[in-house]
Amino acid sequence: MVHSRVPASQLPHSCKRLKSKWSEFRVYQDLLFKELSDGHLVPVISFKVLIDLEAETYLQNAHLGIGKMTSMLRGLVWHHALTKVIRDLCRTCKECQMCKVSREVVFPPTLRISTSAPFELVAMDLISLPTSSTGYIGCLMIVDHYSKWVTAIPIRNKQTRTICQAIEERVFPSIPRVPVRFLTDNGPKFISHEFSALMERYNIIHIKITPKQTFE
Repeated sequence: MVHSRVPASQLPHSCKRLKSKWSEFRVYQDLLFKELSDGHLVPVISFKVLIDLEAETYLQNAHLGIGKMTSMLRGLVWHHALTKVIRDLCRTCKECQMCKVSREVVFPPTLRISTSAPFELVAMDLISLPTSSTGYIGCLMIVDHYSKWVTAIPIRNKQTRTICQAIEERVFPSIPRVPVRFLTDNGPKFISHEFSALMERYNIIHIKITPKQTFE
């Protein structure tokens, strides 16, 4: 096989994109080839042939992605727009756009809570559990936002009196200071007069979350 070279100065205007790398091209039997980095020769094809080839390859190979399509065709043919056309083809395929799983993870809006010291803000809520043999139905959960200290107080009912008693007799004696603020939901036991009186007695600011608002 004989590969002849044509001086770049003799290239027609239609081949101006090839001038900067003309030393990598070869002509054999009136056909133009591109020499790859490994010495392998691949034919240079027209834009129309490129479109037809990539569309057929894409459809016949189960809608390959950009990387796999580029890897497959780069070793077979050459065109300066090969990668761009592959990218456009893959990104505009109607079936792929409708069926692909997006990598984007959507997070709900959150309101970040800032604290500067332990027990400056303590969150509280109730959880329900299967009734135990001793009659406990769940726990009163307490979490300090700054230190992440957490405690669970077992309860036999969800009455406000039970909640207040657990706070005074179990929570407060186990922590070094009375919390500055308490964060709860808008449950009946937390908006009752008895619970409000407890907060007022210990000079605690009671904060209630907005319904459907996420905090972190």
